[in-house]
Amino acid sequence: MTSLSKGARVSSVCKVGFDVKEQVKVLAQVLGCLFPGPVEDPKVAHWLLDPSAKEKNLHGMLAHYTQDQVGLLENVGGGIGLSSLGISPQNPGSGRLRSCVESVLILDLMETLKQKLKESDLYDAFREIEMPSIITLIHVELNGIGFSPEECETQKVFMQSKLTALEEQAYLLAGRTFSLTSPDDIAQVLYLELKLPPNGEVRNSNQGRVTMPTRKTLGGRGRGQMAKHFSTSKEALEKIKNLHPLPGLILEWRKLSMSLTKVVFPLQKEKVFNKKLGMDRLFPVYQTHTATDGVFLAADYSQLELRVLAHLSQDAKLICILNSDGDVFRQIAAQWKNLDKKAVTDQQRQEAKQICYGMIYGIGARALSEQLEISEEDAACFMETFRDQY
Repeated sequence: MTSLSKGARVSSVCKVGFDVKEQVKVLAQVLGCLFPGPVEDPKVAHWLLDPSAKEKNLHGMLAHYTQDQVGLLENVGGGIGLSSLGISPQNPGSGRLRSCVESVLILDLMETLKQKLKESDLYDAFREIEMPSIITLIHVELNGIGFSPEECETQKVFMQSKLTALEEQAYLLAGRTFSLTSPDDIAQVLYLELKLPPNGEVRNSNQGRVTMPTRKTLGGRGRGQMAKHFSTSKEALEKIKNLHPLPGLILEWRKLSMSLTKVVFPLQKEKVFNKKLGMDRLFPVYQTHTATDGVFLAADYSQLELRVLAHLSQDAKLICILNSDGDVFRQIAAQWKNLDKKAVTDQQRQEAKQICYGMIYGIGARALSEQLEISEEDAACFMETFRDQY
């Protein structure tokens, strides 16, 4: 460990490791410090070369890039998932042997990948952008995030009371109690009792209600069995939320319930008290953080897909808008609708934004009509006039 510590402290030495972020974190926790200098990870290089490819473990990486060396892994056992063999405690074999074999294989694998990165003109991005970002992530994950258990408890109580209020309102709208966690119960209430159309289309209807199939036409199936054939997914409820307040309320209940079970309760479970700091800290298992005496900066590309589209199409109007100051989608809406920018409403801006991204990703008139809550004919007209403008 002494030799490792001395060697790793030399800033000019590049540290290479498979899943290097986890390896450096382990070393920092054992030795009590982070090492200076650059790091390299073949997993990051592989991702950069083929971002859409499935993530590979060490055996898969060797089979793909240095097939003649796969046999060296036969006597060292396997790891867990996609992590390094050297730091896998579940492997009963010699840790020293695993680490030595992995080190030799990784050095050669990294050289192969660096050559491929250079051939693809990606080596500078790997060295100057991707790998330094790994160091930043190591710092963030080792430091943990400040966590206020009191505030979390306050939010939990508020959310639970809101959840109860939504349940009572749902029962009132349905005219009886039912399980908001049961798709069968929800389908029974929405489609069989309130007679809302399962596909969102109202034909021969009276105030949003439709005549449901009779038991005879469904082959004699009972009401409970009928309900199982109707979807209660988010997409299905979105289609009918304008016909009755209950579907929208169910969507809100699900969102709040998910926040409690997937975020708030786990956060309370994962907090760790740090004696040196005299406070609870939360390590990044979940992505809800607070910054004590500081800020978190979130940065994102501005209309990235739209800029790529403008570059590829070389549309002069679109390029001019993207290079000017002001709200991009408000300017697009103004040009599209032949309005002054100040006259564009928030609704018109949102329509322009959804059409922009919808057309980039190949959305159809029907899907757009559902998003904008307009008729399919109007959506098709929107898309046609938009194409005429750009």
